[in-house]
Amino acid sequence: MNAAYPISPPSLEIQLSAIGFSSTIQTIELSTVISNIQKDHGSAFLNTHFMNKNPAECAEVLQALMFHNLLRPKTIGDIFRSEEFLTTIKNMKIKDTSKAWDFAAIGKFHGMHVCETVFKSGIRVNYGVFPADFSHIQPGHNQYPENARHYTDKPMIQIQRIIEVPDAEFFDKLNFDAVYFANQNSRLFSTILKGALNNAQKNDGAEYTRSPSPGCWWIDPVSLLNNAKLPITTALTPDRILQVLFLGIYSRPFLISFHADLLGSLCQDR
Repeated sequence: MNAAYPISPPSLEIQLSAIGFSSTIQTIELSTVISNIQKDHGSAFLNTHFMNKNPAECAEVLQALMFHNLLRPKTIGDIFRSEEFLTTIKNMKIKDTSKAWDFAAIGKFHGMHVCETVFKSGIRVNYGVFPADFSHIQPGHNQYPENARHYTDKPMIQIQRIIEVPDAEFFDKLNFDAVYFANQNSRLFSTILKGALNNAQKNDGAEYTRSPSPGCWWIDPVSLLNNAKLPITTALTPDRILQVLFLGIYSRPFLISFHADLLGSLCQDR
């Protein structure tokens, strides 16, 4: 595809920029354009407009999408407040798990960037040597690991939910637990990484409560490195752990080519 600059009206230039064009990049392979649209808008959007279309038809669809200003970039706040996004979250929370959508549905309908933002915004990672770096968690606390004697003087990963997220009210208003839903179908924390679960506190009715001390998973970083096919020498930080964990939602096996560049950078910077 080709784009000629300067461009008018401004809305067209904004959309072209969103799919990879610029004043210095005026020619892009059609397949790359389609790939960029999928990353930003999700595979459901891609299938709706481009499935089984030949190149000439794709050009016509692109022209129509830009005419209707449908390729404009949206802020993450706009997406989080949209009815379409809130419907996705509600469909994930259906009590009948056989009918509920899984965490990957966020990526399918709203794009991988949105899914990654939800994952990283709703999950807190604490990483350090146990128990020295977790001195705020004392025996008897609901987050204190049952297998503490096996964790002594070794690095451990603690995963827990975040409720109050700025500009993402759905976490609180819809009681959305990113940790729970990330694990629900992928079994990432429970089966793949063989984590140990500490449940949240319960109220008098024996129901789990939304307290400042939610439930958590304890994960051995060696299990994370082995499953991600990363060298044992790889340096980990909470942010890097979140990045690698996100791979597990979509990967079978854990390592996927979509984030191969990320894993490569982890190895090089160890």
